Amino acid sequence: MGWFWGNAILLAQPMSVTLAGSFQSELGCAGDWQSECAVTHMTYDAGDDVWQATLNIPAGSWEYKATLNDSWDENYGAGGVQSGPNIALNLAQETAVKFYYDHKTHWITDNVNSLIVTAPGSYQAAIGCAVDWDPSCLRSWLQDPDGDGIFSANIAGIPAGNYEVKAAINESWDENYGAGGVPSGPNILFTVPSDCATMYFEFNSTTHLLTVSAAGTVAQPGSVTIPGNFQSEVGCSGDWQPECAATHLSFDGDDNVWQGTFNIPAGSWEYKAALNDSWDENYGANAQQNGPNIALNLGAPTAVKFYYDHATHWVTDNVNSRIVTAPGSYQTEIGCASDWDPSCLRTWLQDPDGDGTYTFSTDKIPTGNYEVKAAVNESWDENYGADGVPDGANIPFTVYESCSEVLFSFDGATNVLTVTVSGTPPACAITSVTAGSQSACDPFSNSYSQEVTVSYENAPGGDLIVNGQHFPASGSPQTVTLSGLTADGLAVDVSASFADDPGCSYSASALFTAPTACNSPEAIVAALDALIDQLLYDGALNSGQARALHNHLKSMLKQYDKGNYNAARSKVQAFMNQVNNFVANGILTAEQAQPLLDGAAALLAQIDIALAKANSSDLPAELPAQFELAQNYPNPFNPSTAIRFALPEAGHSVLRIYDNTGRLVKTLLSGYRNAGTYQVVWDATNDNGQRVASGMYLYRLVSGAHTQTRKMLLMR
Repeated sequence: MGWFWGNAILLAQPMSVTLAGSFQSELGCAGDWQSECAVTHMTYDAGDDVWQATLNIPAGSWEYKATLNDSWDENYGAGGVQSGPNIALNLAQETAVKFYYDHKTHWITDNVNSLIVTAPGSYQAAIGCAVDWDPSCLRSWLQDPDGDGIFSANIAGIPAGNYEVKAAINESWDENYGAGGVPSGPNILFTVPSDCATMYFEFNSTTHLLTVSAAGTVAQPGSVTIPGNFQSEVGCSGDWQPECAATHLSFDGDDNVWQGTFNIPAGSWEYKAALNDSWDENYGANAQQNGPNIALNLGAPTAVKFYYDHATHWVTDNVNSRIVTAPGSYQTEIGCASDWDPSCLRTWLQDPDGDGTYTFSTDKIPTGNYEVKAAVNESWDENYGADGVPDGANIPFTVYESCSEVLFSFDGATNVLTVTVSGTPPACAITSVTAGSQSACDPFSNSYSQEVTVSYENAPGGDLIVNGQHFPASGSPQTVTLSGLTADGLAVDVSASFADDPGCSYSASALFTAPTACNSPEAIVAALDALIDQLLYDGALNSGQARALHNHLKSMLKQYDKGNYNAARSKVQAFMNQVNNFVANGILTAEQAQPLLDGAAALLAQIDIALAKANSSDLPAELPAQFELAQNYPNPFNPSTAIRFALPEAGHSVLRIYDNTGRLVKTLLSGYRNAGTYQVVWDATNDNGQRVASGMYLYRLVSGAHTQTRKMLLMR
């Protein structure tokens, strides 16, 4: 029997594989037949994609099986049969026995009972081996689960071309066979006709002949019958008749599946699938040849549809099993008549072992972007989209390389369909960052917004991050708006990256220039006057109320211009008190009042800066002699504070605010600065323009080789 694998293995491996048997107590386990004993655990070799273990076993007659996940719930015996018979192991003397378990085929064997045949050659690196001509690489393992002496494998993923190969025994060149079955004979030549061709390797252990050919389609039997104890109820002369045409299935060439629907009375029934009107080849539960009968319990007369897939030998029905397909935009590429066809069984996800996980794999989907859903019983009546949601959104997937293996897996418990694609996605790249439109400066926050367009390829997922601000990636080119930027008239550097791949990044120096500062007291008062006039126009304020607010602001400016900063602060406080009084009396809503209070807070910040200058030495006119980051003033503060720093030399400078966990809150400036003394105001907002909570904050200045950090306290 031939087995299939290629250059990428997508099957989820078990957590553990144990060799449970009658020899375990001899090796250090507490007893025999212990599925959980770690002493006889096998080790998964990702390079080979095979579980392996070498154990020193005493002379004697022993038996064993493979158990998965430290439990007997899933175990495999002779022939790779689930819950199959024990495997005999007869040793005349103590022997280092090497065991092998392949989770793709479930074959469990050892190098005493079986030849370990591999096909080393010039193609091996293409299917995932570390090197070519490696007899120990089990990705080219030829297997013989049925013990007929024919070792075979269907191997995909070899690029089109001419290759050479030999047969090697027991992972070594000590015993090998070349052309004509000659020991250590010449290499065997073979040709892969196309990139997506599957090649069939077969080794005859009697003649030592290794042959390689293009794997053809599965040769279908002449007939498939559903023999069972209900046959006499549906027109057969008796029961369990493999030759009765009344229960023949019909082969659907479009689906590559045998199908048939029979009206079966209520009752408890059993059945199997028999091929070619004979019991010589038959399949029962779990797709096992000569396996147990399949139970079919019906509470009422039912039109039961039966299915048999000769590629997998699974025989089932739509009463015992959910018939799960994966309709999507790719189906015509693999032979379906149309896309989005839930009845096309070329995309049938099967569950022969009955564990509730339905799978289907193909390497025939060309490169491109696709969508898919899960449908049940060949209809859209029951279907599941992303996250297992009934009638949910389509599930996207991308095939990056031709001949990639695509595995569709449906969890019958959660109804979640997952799609796993082999191959390496192309590298992400941000190719350009350009500046767009810029907003006017907001005098209350002395901030502005700036459009930036980012062009990229092969986005890895996660947010697009531009100058610390996050945006959902929506497709290239993507225009984002940076908000809450400080207006200081300086050039601004821009950096872009992706949250899921920080290495995919781009930096642009001096991409745009910020507007000059607009937060002079005169500019703030002008903006507040405009807000008050609008409230008067809207009828929220009457003329007397508006006049009172205007007068507070006018008085504030007079005091400020005279240098009476404490008096100016009192006028602003009076303005804020009156606004709050309007809210308390229902004259203004909180939403209407907030912009007025924000403007007043901006005025207080400017007054505090003026106070700081007045209460300290004048800033020196000459260039500073040393790097300095001064303590902010005022501190504690609310709602804003001034930060002064001195740069003895020109260079790229960055001033950022962090919370007490080290998380970035706001970038106050980032760009080239000449030597000199500077002052920046932080209005207690983050990079998104949102007000931050009270607490301890850190501010850090980095300029050239200099770095300094200080603490400040915001008390709202």
